[in-house]
Order: sequence, then C-alpha cells, then structure tokens
Amino acid sequence: MGVQGTGKDEEKESLLSPGPPLPLPPEKEATVSGRRTRLTWWLANASLFAANAIFGVGNVVSRLGLSGLNPVLFALVREAIAGPILCLAAAFVGLRKGGGGMIPKREDWWRFLLCGLGLFTTNFCYIIGVKLAGGTAASLWQPSQPVLITAAAVALGYERLSMLKAVGILIAVTGCVSVIAVPLILHEDDSSGSGSGSSAGSQNPFYGNILFFVQCSGAGGFYVAQKPLLPHYPPVIVLGWSYILASVGMVVCAVVVNEVSKDLLNFICHDCNGNGWHFPSGAIFAVTYWILLGSIAAYWFNTWGNRHVNVSLVGAYTVVQPMATIVASQILIAASEPPHFHLDPLRWSDLTALIIVVGLSAVLTDARKKPASLPGEPNSAKSEDGSDVGDTVDADARSTALSVR
Repeated sequence: MGVQGTGKDEEKESLLSPGPPLPLPPEKEATVSGRRTRLTWWLANASLFAANAIFGVGNVVSRLGLSGLNPVLFALVREAIAGPILCLAAAFVGLRKGGGGMIPKREDWWRFLLCGLGLFTTNFCYIIGVKLAGGTAASLWQPSQPVLITAAAVALGYERLSMLKAVGILIAVTGCVSVIAVPLILHEDDSSGSGSGSSAGSQNPFYGNILFFVQCSGAGGFYVAQKPLLPHYPPVIVLGWSYILASVGMVVCAVVVNEVSKDLLNFICHDCNGNGWHFPSGAIFAVTYWILLGSIAAYWFNTWGNRHVNVSLVGAYTVVQPMATIVASQILIAASEPPHFHLDPLRWSDLTALIIVVGLSAVLTDARKKPASLPGEPNSAKSEDGSDVGDTVDADARSTALSVR
C-alpha cells in the first residue's frame, strides 16, 4: 500500500510540475534573434567609432609627449607591454572555455602570421613615417585605408561592392582630405588642419610617404586577415597572438636600428643624439596612453566590431580620426594657457569635416541593408541589419532566422 501511495503521489507531482519550457513559435523566435543581432550590430558600430576616436585623440597625445623619443623604441615598448597583457586576457578566456581555443589550430597559423605581419607593418611604418614626413602627410594617407580594405574584401570574395557603399566611402575620404588640404590651400597656417602635427621641418618626406603607403596597406591586411578567424576564436585571442607576433618583429628591428647601424638610427631619429635606447620622462604619459587605449582598448574594439560587421565598414570608420583630433585639440586649447601646446585653433575650413559625416552615413545606410550571401563567405549568416550573426544567437535561433529570411 505504501508503495502504491508513493506512486500516486509521484504521478500527481509530475502532473502539477511545470516541466521544460515550451519552444517559442518560429515567428517569435525569429523576432527575438533579430533584436539580439540588431543590438549587436549597433554595439559593433559603437565599438568601431570608439576605437577610431581613441586613435584620433592619440594624434594629439603623440604631439604632446613623443618629441625626442626614438620611434622604434616607442613602438617596441608599446607592443612589448600590450602583447603580454592581451595574452593574459586570452589565457583567461581560454580557461573559461575549458582550456580550448587559446592555441591556434595548425591550419590557422598562417592566418595568425598574416595578422601579426599586418599589425607590425602598420605600427612600425606609421611611427617612423611621422618622424620622416610629419603629421600632415600621415593624416593625408589615413583615408586610403577604407579604400584599400574594401578593395581587398571584394577581391577575396568576402563581400560585394554596392554603389551606395562606394559613393559613401568616396565622400568620406574626400571629407578627410579636405580637412587636411583646405587649410594648406588657403594658407591658413603651416600645420595640419586636424592638429596632428606639421610637416614643416620633416626629415625626409619622400621615404616617409612611401612608409605611409605601406602602413595603410598593412592596416588593411590586418583587418582582412583576421576576418576568417573571428567566427572561430574570441577577439582577444586573435589580437593577443597578433601582438606577440608583431613584438617579435619589433625587437629585431629595434636591435638593428639601435645597435647595428648608427647611420640608420640618425636617419630615423635625428634628435636622439645617437642614443636610440633613451626614454625621456616626458613620453611616459603618451606611451601609457597608446599602450592602454591605443593598443589594448582601440584594437580590441576594432577586432570585436570586425567580428559582427562587414570588414569594409571597419575601414570606413577610420574617417572618424580627424574629427576626434580636432575636438581633442580644441578642448586642450580651451583648457590651457597660450601657447596652448602649439595646437591648431579651430578654423572655418574645419567645417569640411561635415562631409565625413555625410559619407559615413551613406556607408552605414548601405551596411544596414540585407546583403546577398556570397558562396563560401566566412561567417556568412547575416542578420536583417547586414551584420554577421556569428556567435550572437544560438544555432536554433540562427537557423530559424535564416529560414524566415
């Protein structure tokens, strides 16, 4: 009797228990996944905006704190500190995943090597190019990045080039060039309209401009090479390995420049007085900014954003940099006494930065449209906003969203 009574009680409890939750109807499941991917898409755009704003402010920071510092030593310190920090973060992420995913698979090593090479190229060539050709030339070259990145993405079959996207990038690039070139054409002063530094007194503009072309190509290669890795590895792991590989190259270059050839050191850094290892105390703030914000935060923002949007949009956001430089310069001028760190005042010609906003708006409008998936495209599951679904939604929600698309 006791056994039978227990059986009836269990049967009654099973009838009263709520049981597993019922699956949502396909329409509601698709709505939920669509909201998630829309939020992720907007967060990715915010990340890309923040990253390039940090880079833009970094132009002002560099002008304030890097005078007299060997650019190769600056790049070495930046990467040698940022790399291990990112690798520790990658190890933490790997432990949370049960130890898996931190070490790249054998078939992916060549892509990680390309990422490291691209990061080394852009950091090394940019900082030396500024020393040789000045900040004005550097600002003029940076708008080429969205063009190079988009061209590489289209050539490799990662995305299609629409008319609206092409026109938007062209308008934004025109705005960037106008911010720099119009003050020079109007002879408003001898420095960059964005406050990024003057080309006057530059050591060797010819070789500096060659380095800027290589730098912009390296930046495009870095973001395009990491795109196929991001669906399979967390952004911090991709970025950590990229920095470690780039640091190896920077150590070799620092030794060659500082120890092997004094002529090369004098060519790169005429104000080092023959000592390429000297680190002036006035550069501590600038280097700290570039380690914590310019290297770790900004590159993580860009890498995470690259995981969830088309890679051409990553390039398009580089046009934010001159606007951020202008804003940072004006804030410092308003908060300081003359000569205001020799920063450039706001001029009517700076209103040409509004052209950048128009071009970027066109690119964003195109990115929100539903694109056609390309055969074999990495992470080709797309949301209705044009963003990569990736790991944002689970497999069931993703299949539901694709089935109703």
